[in-house]
Amino acid sequence: MIQNFKLLGLSLILLISFQVKGQESPVDGGDAKRIINNGTYLGTFQPAAADVDLMPEFKALGNKVNKSQHQEYLAAYKDSLRSIKRAAAVQPSGTSNKTTASIDPVKTFGFNALSNQGTPSDNTIAINENGQIIAAVNSSLRVYNSNGTNGTNIQTFPLFWNPITSKTDMCDPLVHYDTDFDRFIVFTQVCDRGTADNRFLVAFSQTSDPTGAYHYYSFKANLREVIGPSYQYDTWFDYPKMAVSASDLFITGNLFRNLPSNNSTFVESAIFQIDKAACFAGAQPSATVWFDIEGDPFTIVPAGHGLDDNYGDKMHLIATRNTNSASYVRMYTIDGKVTGNPTVLNEIINVPTYTQPADGVQPGTNVDLNTGDMRGMSAMYINGTVHFVFHSNGPGNYVAINYNRFTKNGNNWVSQNKLISIPGVDCAFPSVAAMGWSQYEQSALIVFNYSSLSLNPGIRSIFVDHNMNISNHEELNTGISYASYGVSNGTTRWGDYTGITREHNATTPTVWGFGMYAVSNHTWRNYISKIEIGAWPVANTDIEEAKEEVSVFPNPVLDILRLKLNLKEGGALNVGVYDLQGKKVRDVLNGNVSAGESLFSFNKNGLANGTYLVKVNVNNKLVSNEKIVVAK
Repeated sequence: MIQNFKLLGLSLILLISFQVKGQESPVDGGDAKRIINNGTYLGTFQPAAADVDLMPEFKALGNKVNKSQHQEYLAAYKDSLRSIKRAAAVQPSGTSNKTTASIDPVKTFGFNALSNQGTPSDNTIAINENGQIIAAVNSSLRVYNSNGTNGTNIQTFPLFWNPITSKTDMCDPLVHYDTDFDRFIVFTQVCDRGTADNRFLVAFSQTSDPTGAYHYYSFKANLREVIGPSYQYDTWFDYPKMAVSASDLFITGNLFRNLPSNNSTFVESAIFQIDKAACFAGAQPSATVWFDIEGDPFTIVPAGHGLDDNYGDKMHLIATRNTNSASYVRMYTIDGKVTGNPTVLNEIINVPTYTQPADGVQPGTNVDLNTGDMRGMSAMYINGTVHFVFHSNGPGNYVAINYNRFTKNGNNWVSQNKLISIPGVDCAFPSVAAMGWSQYEQSALIVFNYSSLSLNPGIRSIFVDHNMNISNHEELNTGISYASYGVSNGTTRWGDYTGITREHNATTPTVWGFGMYAVSNHTWRNYISKIEIGAWPVANTDIEEAKEEVSVFPNPVLDILRLKLNLKEGGALNVGVYDLQGKKVRDVLNGNVSAGESLFSFNKNGLANGTYLVKVNVNNKLVSNEKIVVAK
């Protein structure tokens, strides 16, 4: 039964809520400890909607800065890089470090969204199969249709959460569309930095309609309140990341404690694992919190599935080492449902050395853009490979996108890495989504913020194909001026993260990006982009206009590939396999073929897993160009 919160008193809300207390002592779960933290179910409500103009939330001063693991040391280090970069005054080249003739992403549609926002915006976005989009920033959320029209009025977060709390200081939203349940998840943390009863809030849509009713929950983030006096500090929660497995919702965050000086210091990172089926049903969920995680990680990023299906009751999570420089990341794997007996495994993956980023520059001002640190930003999982992005220092002390793919080879993770940079341009706060045509492809799209000494802060994207080749960048929205809102220590906040989501039922690989750009009054505006990858990098005009009947099967190819031809004319036959950049990998068939039907078979031996093009030539004319995927 849906209850209207306007007709309910707080006393009734408290009566219908209940909470299961944590167990008395933590349980060892491998490379971390866990304790029950079942949270509080607070009822099902239809949130009110109102078109409200907001003053931008101000998160740039005092203890409202998102802290780093080594805040004081990092600030001094970044100051030194800032002066070096400005003195060099490098101008942008206008092109990315494209490595091949790979196809480029194309923005096919875009619109301004949520003009009222915080500083930074903390953009987040999700889309369902009906084309309804939830877009959220620090102060508000709004539902749009995929054509850019408004699906509902602006919903301030204090109003959205009013059924369960009178707190008004909300920030760091996340939204997610769960393909298993055809439902939305909305997350917001309470940002008053209080530790006595610090919580985060999660709402689960009752149906696929994001404008309908939600099941409301809150979860304790102060571990001392969960564990008891044996936990040394009261803590508050910051910088969330969120993903789902087949069974559970995973929310990660950094925990801080307040100091007498009104400052704060990092304590540890934690992972909250929650039974999502119970939450979607409006029931009391089983939940646990993982803490005392081996390796002392800072910002743990869960890798949800990049395509339509989740990868079972398991979650891979990645963390960088947030020191001056590092040459490894940690992969944490939680195996098992929260309703069972899950465990955590910690593994180290060696990667090329990465270092802390300098702050970003912009034209017309000495105010720099605060890039924070090199914490993880975004991750996803596709067919055995984990994709992971963050930003780090690049050539000339300009910020670069650090893009990684991790694949298990036996007992070890194998790493592929690209440091994606644009000469003279700062590229920061990347997010990644799947951009392939099939479940066997590793193609990805990265959306990011950019700025330079001559380019105002804007939004771009880059496509990375299955073979790790980088496209040119695609301009999503160009900045109008520089940003200088809420300047502190010579910098203004630039972003905590950008929003990204794959459109799951599109006929062409499609991703929606959500970022912020600077406007004429030197504050920020938010922009949603629809980005597509069109045809494969072989022109249709390369194929003979007189259609021949050619088919290849099975596809994906597990062992034997069969080629069926029904030709109008016979002649010299050549069948070759090419990579997506047009380079011949091997010849398959050479000989003569008769008109009419023919059937040929060949083994995949010598072909690595991946996507290829099978070109069929008769009498030196290309009659067919078929895409195949070679799998295990």
